[in-house]
Amino acid sequence: MMTPKNIVFSAITLFYLFLCACGKEKIALQWTEQVTHTNLELNNIHFRDAQNGIATGGNSWYQSILLKTADGGNTWQSIDTASKLQTFFGCGVSAEGSIFALSFNGYLFRMRPQDTHFMEMRHTWWHTWRDVAFWQDKHGIIVGGQGWQEGRIARLDTDFNVIQLDTFKQELSSVCFSDDSTVHAVGYGTVLRSSNRGKTWVRNALKGDFFRSVCFPNTQIGYTVGSSGTIAKTTDGGISWVKLRDGEALGTSNQPFLNVFFTDVHHGYIVGEGGLCWRTSNGGADWQVMTGLPKRDLHSIFGRDGAGWIAGSEGTILHFVE
Repeated sequence: MMTPKNIVFSAITLFYLFLCACGKEKIALQWTEQVTHTNLELNNIHFRDAQNGIATGGNSWYQSILLKTADGGNTWQSIDTASKLQTFFGCGVSAEGSIFALSFNGYLFRMRPQDTHFMEMRHTWWHTWRDVAFWQDKHGIIVGGQGWQEGRIARLDTDFNVIQLDTFKQELSSVCFSDDSTVHAVGYGTVLRSSNRGKTWVRNALKGDFFRSVCFPNTQIGYTVGSSGTIAKTTDGGISWVKLRDGEALGTSNQPFLNVFFTDVHHGYIVGEGGLCWRTSNGGADWQVMTGLPKRDLHSIFGRDGAGWIAGSEGTILHFVE
């Protein structure tokens, strides 16, 4: 039986939860769905410029998909790869136009502008590579892991060969460069920083969530989000982080964030499960809930030149104008 004290505490808690649930401004995001000719899961999307982009995905161990567009996503074309049976996860397009993609079972793929086919490489470590980041075509970093553990970070040379492999206890899910030398990687309760292009790594004190995505719109300001609803920000190049939203805090509603992307230091988006999409225009101080999106899992978002694209389940690519 609940005591009067417990009843009062429960009432206060419910009221606080109600305020948290109702505190975000809701705005309809104007979007159009682009035709992809696939129902496969799309895990990542990346654009080199306003016209040229790629999207990657698949179906676990059974089928892969790599889509390419040269007209801003008005039309998407499937690209053949040597591997048909591994889902693609991370992808990227370098400043020089090289396409990179990662998959299950330790496979890495690259296609340079002068190539007609993908070059395939499989590392002896067979677990999943999750994300890739290149500073131009010169310095490459890939990260991965399996089942929240057995994390790996690999440095790549210009020929796409692994020249260094580091092991961590926690799975890693996202990586990005903030300048020519500084790299950031996040994962299960882990936020890492390297100031020498991945030769050595320093772990930050930030923890308390499975950090799924990291983004730096400039050299000093960066953001990371977690699958329990944490949003964290750094203003000193990743040396220290502050939680803008603690997904594990009492009274904070769970938000299944999957990806974060900022077009500049002020304007950014978060996407996640079940059609979740948040937007900020003041560097994460306030967030608006974007409504009206399909109730599908939204895995990746990318924006540039006033436009944006969202990739998700059921072959979904949504295009919007900021």
